Amino acid sequence: MIETKDAQTADHAVENRLIQTIESLDTNLLLQDPVKKLRLCMVTPWKQECGNAEYAERLCSALTSFADIVPVNLTNFADDMSLRSWKDIRAHFDRILGQIRESDADIVHIQHEFCFFGKSIGKSNQEFSRFVFKIQKPIVVTLHTWLDRPQSPKFRLKKILDWFRPSSCNKVLVRTLRRCESIVVHSDDTYSLVASAFPRLRSKLSIVQIPIDPVDAGTTEPSLKKQVGDKWLVLPGFVSKYKGHEHAINALNELPSNHKLVIAGGRHPKDRSATRYWMDLLTKIEREGLKDRVIFTGFLATGAEQAALLKQGDMFLLPYDEVGQSGSAVLADSLAHDKPVITSNARSMFAYRMSQDTVYSSVSTNVSHPEKFAEAILQGLDDADPQHHTSTHRSAAKERFSKKRIGSLYQEIYNRTLSDSMSKRSK
Repeated sequence: MIETKDAQTADHAVENRLIQTIESLDTNLLLQDPVKKLRLCMVTPWKQECGNAEYAERLCSALTSFADIVPVNLTNFADDMSLRSWKDIRAHFDRILGQIRESDADIVHIQHEFCFFGKSIGKSNQEFSRFVFKIQKPIVVTLHTWLDRPQSPKFRLKKILDWFRPSSCNKVLVRTLRRCESIVVHSDDTYSLVASAFPRLRSKLSIVQIPIDPVDAGTTEPSLKKQVGDKWLVLPGFVSKYKGHEHAINALNELPSNHKLVIAGGRHPKDRSATRYWMDLLTKIEREGLKDRVIFTGFLATGAEQAALLKQGDMFLLPYDEVGQSGSAVLADSLAHDKPVITSNARSMFAYRMSQDTVYSSVSTNVSHPEKFAEAILQGLDDADPQHHTSTHRSAAKERFSKKRIGSLYQEIYNRTLSDSMSKRSK
């Protein structure tokens, strides 16, 4: 059962309809044999240095109680130089389609990012469309990024035309999504953007946040240890430009000297600009005399390693730029540590704050203004007491968006997907 205190809001009407659909289903519809599990083909990058790969692996651990998972591997077009000619691309997706057919799955669940299907938005949409329409099984697709406006065109006339057609870059994608039985997004904001632009997709949409899943460090010792008296401000995840490290460095200048910025992650191996960005960060840190106050951890290979180091943090900083993300796995990881979290005003940073009891699970601020950012950090550290109401909100978020509860939401979506697919076939 989906529990929400915001059921009266328009954005949560779909969740209510989902509950009604599930309650009306024959309980034997999915599992004619009560011992038999759902066979689920999960199409996503696997076992790679990739945020989606890590997310999918974590998600699948929440689904194994009711589903047997068949992993099918996608690749990042920015990383695979063999995917150049149309023949190579066709052969690539035909191999994946063959694996899906051989999986004998009841449902195919695709984790969608544009870079998994092409080197440009237009090509990606075309290949994704061809791919989806060749799958002869019920489909669930998760949208990790939604571009609500087209990219700025180079030519003035096209720019003027696209001003009157703000959703033109998504039309092929939307036609493809209409083929899918269910569409998952990670935030109320993305749901509103998709539903308002394309009302015919509304009935297929569900909001399922990225699970907040605490990781136990066990006996693992941290690779770095905090010095007595220091305050660690942790900025976790791949070191990529949109993460806003410069904002955190600028705020550090406004804070006492015992406040240290811990950049907990390495360069993204598939980001071609990562090396240049890393060099720019080092130059800025050294130019401003902060090399003793900024700590680089490099890659933290295992979950236990990450947990051992990150649990020393006093606060998590996520000063992200707006990039169209539906949700943030790094935000979920940060909330799992039950420490104050300060974010930018990027829309994905509000994914866990749409209920009364979780609205202050993190706090947003104008991260481009160093003084205001520093003020929010100091205030957040003052509010770190477990008795403070923000701690209560973080605890509520961990319970509401736990791996177990997120898994139950997906079980309901898969039941609805099978029901919708059977209804289509019976017509």
